[in-house]
Amino acid sequence: MKRHLILLSLFLSVCSLLLLGSQAVTADDAEKEARAVFVKMVAAAKAGNTAEFKSYLTKEDLTEMEQQGMVDLMMMMMAGEDPEQFRAEVNGDRAEFKKEVKESSGGGNSTSTTTVHMLKEGGQWKFGKPKAPK
Repeated sequence: MKRHLILLSLFLSVCSLLLLGSQAVTADDAEKEARAVFVKMVAAAKAGNTAEFKSYLTKEDLTEMEQQGMVDLMMMMMAGEDPEQFRAEVNGDRAEFKKEVKESSGGGNSTSTTTVHMLKEGGQWKFGKPKAPK
């Protein structure tokens, strides 16, 4: 009986490790997928490929940007970014990329932060404003 409890305990421990390990890989994979889309979007912006750039925006945000005439401005802003300088935080179907730049001048120090939000839409990572949970 004691031997069975030890084996059961060992089995459950191994199962827990396997499950936790697979979750870590899944989160890492999600970050890699989201970052790959970020890289493609910046490349499209640098190349001036408006159609490809638009394909990386959520439908709602694309509609809003087109109505406000902001697509070209957003492309110019994104073309100046380097996705490798951003740290990522992925939580389910949301990803947030942040870059902090610290600057010193005669008057003191300042920090500017650039944040890029991504959401899963139709199973694909897209750029868009974060939405309030429903």
